[in-house]
Amino acid sequence: MNKEKKEKEEKDKAEEANVTTEDQKVRNKSSHFDTACTSHITPCAGRLLNYSRCGGFVKSSSQKSMEIVGKGEVVMDCVLRDGSVFSFCVRGVLYVPDLAHPLISWRKSREKGYTEFGEGEYISINKGTKVVFEAVFDGNLFRIPGILHSAHITYVFWHQAPTYLAPSTMDESLQLYSDADIPA
Repeated sequence: MNKEKKEKEEKDKAEEANVTTEDQKVRNKSSHFDTACTSHITPCAGRLLNYSRCGGFVKSSSQKSMEIVGKGEVVMDCVLRDGSVFSFCVRGVLYVPDLAHPLISWRKSREKGYTEFGEGEYISINKGTKVVFEAVFDGNLFRIPGILHSAHITYVFWHQAPTYLAPSTMDESLQLYSDADIPA
């Protein structure tokens, strides 16, 4: 009987889950396409790659001054109307924590040779003949449908990720296999 109880406890423990909660909201919002914005801007630091600190200020359309804290690159996976996904990197994105949602600047895009085509509730942004992203009017701005990435990894991703040995494990492995061809 004691063995069955121990097996049940081990099974219950194996099914246990630990959860941490915080009041802080995850800032992973949809990007909007803005024809008046002079720079690409985001309030979501977690989406920035190759981040570097920088300073300055930007003004909103309501003349509110907001501090620039840094800049970087954002990878966007934009869902097109035909269901396909087009991925690209937006460089020189300013990090402005007080901004309501990420903005992709038409002015900056136009300078890089992109063209714009409007049709009803949609705007398509093209590079040559290729549609890079589309934006749909949400009542205020043109929202860019996309797949949002988060800094929080999933269980499946974690268990499919390649493993990397810690330096202490490497040292132990070298001691076990004296003929190992592993640089120290």
